[in-house]
Amino acid sequence: MKTRLTLSSLSSVFRHGRLSLTLLAVFCASLVLAACGDNTPTTPSATTPSATTAAATTAAATTAAATTAAATTTAQATTAAATTAAATSVATTAPATTAATATTVAANTTSAAPALGDPNLKGTVTFWHTYSADSKEQETLKNVVLPGFARLYPNVKVDAQQIPDTDFRQKLLTGIGGNILPDVARLDIQYVPEFAEMGALAKLDDMPGFADIKADAYPGPLSTNFWKGSYYGLPLDTNTKVLMYNKSDLQAAGLSAPPKTMDEFFAAAKKLTVSGKQFGFVPSGTGSWSILPFFWSLGGNVTDDGITKASGYLNSADSVAALQQLVDLKKAGVMPDAIFGGGISTMEGLATGQYAIIDDGPWMNSIAATQFPNFTLSYAPMPAGKGGSIGIVGGEDLVMFAKSKDNPAAWAFSRYMLSKDVQLAMGKIGQLPAIKSVATSPELASLPYYSTFLTQLQSTKARLPHPAWPKIETVLNDTFEAAFRGDKDVKTLLDTAAPKVDALLTGAK
Repeated sequence: MKTRLTLSSLSSVFRHGRLSLTLLAVFCASLVLAACGDNTPTTPSATTPSATTAAATTAAATTAAATTAAATTTAQATTAAATTAAATSVATTAPATTAATATTVAANTTSAAPALGDPNLKGTVTFWHTYSADSKEQETLKNVVLPGFARLYPNVKVDAQQIPDTDFRQKLLTGIGGNILPDVARLDIQYVPEFAEMGALAKLDDMPGFADIKADAYPGPLSTNFWKGSYYGLPLDTNTKVLMYNKSDLQAAGLSAPPKTMDEFFAAAKKLTVSGKQFGFVPSGTGSWSILPFFWSLGGNVTDDGITKASGYLNSADSVAALQQLVDLKKAGVMPDAIFGGGISTMEGLATGQYAIIDDGPWMNSIAATQFPNFTLSYAPMPAGKGGSIGIVGGEDLVMFAKSKDNPAAWAFSRYMLSKDVQLAMGKIGQLPAIKSVATSPELASLPYYSTFLTQLQSTKARLPHPAWPKIETVLNDTFEAAFRGDKDVKTLLDTAAPKVDALLTGAK
């Protein structure tokens, strides 16, 4: 990966939490050393995408299981891992196994939800995913996640198939027409309502254990699975965006802390702007992924709460005022023309003193560590405005297809993917858990940059969980870019966009 990265080439990779091999490898290494959040054509950034007790790491569990297997026959090890009584017996001599077993059971402890693990359950689960073939995610899936499931369900086979991200949606659409679909899939959050509307996905509301997952999930990621009164997926991993800044730049400008309110943010951005030398604030572009967190925080809205109407909301006085304040920053010289494409990455600009404040997701930690090891990246939540401090939701959901609605094996695998062991294993390589009890566990919460993202996840919004979102996004992207370019006044642009969004919303009944 080149040092000079443009957002247009990387935003589609990062906005949903998908990292390249190089970044993931460095990210994983950085987590170990530390103790162990769009297809928006944006320029300067490499972006796009809760309390509990401590649990043993998946690595420890795997090691303990391997030790047990070496001491007993393969059949004995499998049985011990699959049954509660045998696991308890092994626990008396293997503390790591005790913790791993307790963690697995603790993930589903209510009386309505049976504990994970059933040696008598039989079946085959076809699982489609987009984890890159050469990524840490794929490696963890193969070497940690799937073996762990096999120990709990020795008679259930999981056929995990890696599908290139660029082909995934089309392959599913083709599969619907030909009735060739997986049992379970890891699906981009923006596509869940679309496939639910088609009738392709199974409703999960009444599945055993769903209520526990729902209660422990962050509201923003959970909402991406909701369509027409039912849930059609589980929040598998998530991400959001926060402010990132150069502390020394703020101190040099007489600012002792990052801005906490939007008024402070606008004042700081202007104060940090030095003509010909430094821009005070550089967003990751002009598209919805980049602009919506500020638009929402300033009081703007795209639609009503029921996502049925844009007119009167997207072009309301609050929305016009929100977008106008951001456009005024560009007019004041606070932002570079690089937000339209080209130029240096936001991280390079921040690390070299050319940009004072940017906004981005958790993947930036590894980018900074790789490309600018002598630079210290600082984080802060989105400044609070009339609408609050609102982050944007990225990530992936886990869905079951309708043909598997009566398949206990498919649901067992789905629940297992939301278990603490799996969520911790993926969390340690950069997949921010959407489950509060895992995200705030000591193993992850102690990481220096995680805490800010966990704070922001308490108040996030999804990019309209609606089947028409991809088309709506195009309308918003074009509108926001035109506003920042000064093509027309903000009110005229939003008045034009609102009925276009109305028409798209009414296309799905």
